[in-house]
Amino acid sequence: MSSASTDWQRALSLFDEALALPPDQREAWLDDTTAREPGVSPLLRKLLGAHRRVETNDVLATLPRQPDSLRGEPAGTCGQLIGPFELIEPIGHGGMGSVWRARYADGRLKRDVAIKLPAATHDPTALATMRERFARERDFLAQLEHPNIARLYDTGVSETGQPFLAMEYVAGEPIDAYCEHHRTPFNDRLKLFLQVLDAVDYAHRQLVLHRDLKPGNVLVDAIGNVRLLDFGVAKLLPELNAAQPDANANKELTEIAGAAMTLAYAAPEQITGAPLSTATDVYALGVMLHRLLTGASPYQPARDTRGALEDEVINNAPALASSRHASDATLAALQSTAPALRRALTGDIDTILTKSLKKRPEERYPTAAALAEDIRRHLARQPISARPDSVWYRTNRLIARHRIAVAASALGVTALIATTGIAVWQAKVATASAARATKEAKRANTAQKFLSGLFASADPEKNKTSTEFAKQVLERGLATAERELADDPEAHALVLKQIGEIYFRLGLPDDYLRVVRRRVAVLEAFGAAEVDTLIDARLALGQALGDSSSPDDRPLAKPYLEETLQLANVRGASAPQRVWALALLADDHRSNKRLEPAQQYADQAVTLAESNLPDPHPMLAAAHHAVAVVARDQGRIPAARAAFARALAIDATGLGRGHVDQAGTLVGLANLEYDSGNYLAAKDTAIRLIEFSEQQMGDSAINMAAAHRLAVFSAERAGEFDEAQRLADKYLADDLSAPQPTRAGAAHMALGRVAMSREDLVSAERALNRADELLSKNTLWAGRAAALRAELALRQGSPQNAIALLTSIRERQLSAFGADSPELAATDEWLGVSLARAGDRAGATLRITNSCRLRAAVRSPEHPQRVRCEAYLALLASSASTADRRSEIQSLERRLVASRNDTTPLIASLRAAIVVLATDDAFKSSPFPILN
Repeated sequence: MSSASTDWQRALSLFDEALALPPDQREAWLDDTTAREPGVSPLLRKLLGAHRRVETNDVLATLPRQPDSLRGEPAGTCGQLIGPFELIEPIGHGGMGSVWRARYADGRLKRDVAIKLPAATHDPTALATMRERFARERDFLAQLEHPNIARLYDTGVSETGQPFLAMEYVAGEPIDAYCEHHRTPFNDRLKLFLQVLDAVDYAHRQLVLHRDLKPGNVLVDAIGNVRLLDFGVAKLLPELNAAQPDANANKELTEIAGAAMTLAYAAPEQITGAPLSTATDVYALGVMLHRLLTGASPYQPARDTRGALEDEVINNAPALASSRHASDATLAALQSTAPALRRALTGDIDTILTKSLKKRPEERYPTAAALAEDIRRHLARQPISARPDSVWYRTNRLIARHRIAVAASALGVTALIATTGIAVWQAKVATASAARATKEAKRANTAQKFLSGLFASADPEKNKTSTEFAKQVLERGLATAERELADDPEAHALVLKQIGEIYFRLGLPDDYLRVVRRRVAVLEAFGAAEVDTLIDARLALGQALGDSSSPDDRPLAKPYLEETLQLANVRGASAPQRVWALALLADDHRSNKRLEPAQQYADQAVTLAESNLPDPHPMLAAAHHAVAVVARDQGRIPAARAAFARALAIDATGLGRGHVDQAGTLVGLANLEYDSGNYLAAKDTAIRLIEFSEQQMGDSAINMAAAHRLAVFSAERAGEFDEAQRLADKYLADDLSAPQPTRAGAAHMALGRVAMSREDLVSAERALNRADELLSKNTLWAGRAAALRAELALRQGSPQNAIALLTSIRERQLSAFGADSPELAATDEWLGVSLARAGDRAGATLRITNSCRLRAAVRSPEHPQRVRCEAYLALLASSASTADRRSEIQSLERRLVASRNDTTPLIASLRAAIVVLATDDAFKSSPFPILN
């Protein structure tokens, strides 16, 4: 045995002695022990220091420990304000502080949160370190968005030095208690555990490691949905010890405390301070599953001490679960008997648990997804990847799946022969299935090893922001993948997919496009990729092209998606991939105002999904969403509302799309209300959407940019100018400085619209000029910005400038969208007003007549845009008498007012025009009116 290992064993033995002493006697005992055994005293001191760290996550492990004199009382008091939260009642208490149920003090969000309150500190250096670390990790970790993960909402340090972590409040009970109280049978526990594995796998793919998985951090609600706690205080996947120069067994034991362990669930590498990886969480999952299925820990040390348990975990392999003797209480909770439980554990489950609990991380399941796949295969009575392949094992699994056929074969020799023939054929199928599973597991293992190596050298302490840190790590990963995965294109493509998805979530579309391009190139060069894998990559590339900030990329999206759809049909891709292809093509056509083909593709997507996919299914919801947004843009409001409702109903089952896509559907609904002229409803829907986003996804400004400006535009169009300014101040700050030109430019448009309505023309000009700079290369958005800039020019008394601007943009719109595009309606309307103000009434009538034609195709008669357009025509009708014109405007004003519950500024504009029309002379001598 090595010297390091001997020192470790001796330190663990002394550690047991220390824990047996009263706390006030340990220091004197430690001094005496140091004098007698100086070789192991440093390790012993660190073990004792690690023992004092009761809480187990990185952030909390760096916080001051609560004084012993206060440990009997919860930190905080009812009604106390901590950051933006008001404490309601304590719900937990431990050595590091308290957990409280709390709510937002200002009432802006009506939801309870769970607040962790570690001990306060007044050390300025410690406070500065905490604030920096909290801000960095919060921004990245708050992006976790999964239905089985409780969200991290906020972190901070109060003015009094009180650190806090605000998380989603979950009403439920620990998974082991839930199974016991509900007498959950064996297989149902496995199915419940699959929810845990799916959530852990999701977090791992976001580069977040939990490191303290245990039943207390896995709650189950009343309807059987799992929620994982404390992912919000986990550390990024970079190995914790990369920055430490010493990698031997006696390295800094502050790292052991930082290794985030609850000892009963800790992996060997957490105890010894070795680097951590996704396999560390897999180990904890194995311990938890062992307890759920047997009622006991996989380890039963001879001495009931911490040191003895650590020795077991580090050095001794646990016995097979099937060899454990379950208590009567456990058997009752499982609704089983001892022989039945033994049979259920023997074979696959023993193998799955043994692989999960291997001492060496590389021998465990590489990912939670690989562990989940073997559990699913066991439940389906298919061969698992962890078990060595053999004829006997495959046949045994075959018999388990076909018990009736095998039993019937015993009735006669003929039946036996027939069944044997079937068995041979089925065994071949099972062999191929097992081979696929083995291949998938190998690919996942390769990807996991790559990711572990990729993040091993990352040091987040040297990075100022989470996005900067993530991008540095991802760029390093891209370079490393090219070098280390060149001979395994499928694993290379899998890593590129994961990296690309993170770029997408970070809101970096150009980086995302670059990575998905490389992913497609790797798969196409490989030539033997599975068809769905290749189609998935190509569709991601088509979507990325359409979202690119480069005007050279966007036109490439449609032909590329069309080619991919054809390839998917020819090569027999799965229905979900073909539905997605159709939905993406519908959206590309819609975005470019080609509404007829957009509707055709959207309808095809729904037809294919309804014929080939179960209900509910994520792609069925996506197909209905595609129909909804196309119908909305076409002005088919009832059809759009119905399709939006169908998509949301599918998502509400929990088997549809995730929170991001649900938020996208709510954005569509808010846009629908806006396009219908229901501005107050649009504003309220947008605000509710933003609150939903904060509840379910944290502060996802990238996802919510459309909702932010929609709330502002809606308030302004409803005549609530002060409210519009308040919402702009509240919501647009991040959008205005966003790196994406469209996002930032659209936000500046909203700011300019509000400033113009408030008659602050200087601020309006500054905002709209900036919008034009950002949006000039995007014809769609440039046209919308030009309409606002023309209105501003008219209000500044420069109709010729407006005419030149609108004439130029109109040529671009005609070329890009055609003469019947709704996008020309605003351009022609403002061009008509500009021509009228310049004295060209004939030209003005021509342009506004065309605008009214386009408006009538997509707007109801009472819509403000259609009313305004018809009012302009009435004002331009020179052959009509003044009285007739005034009567027409009055009729339009009554139509508008009767259909609304707001004070849209058009109402005041129409009434002002009626006053101007009091006499012919007054009208002829006044400038042609601008109807707001």
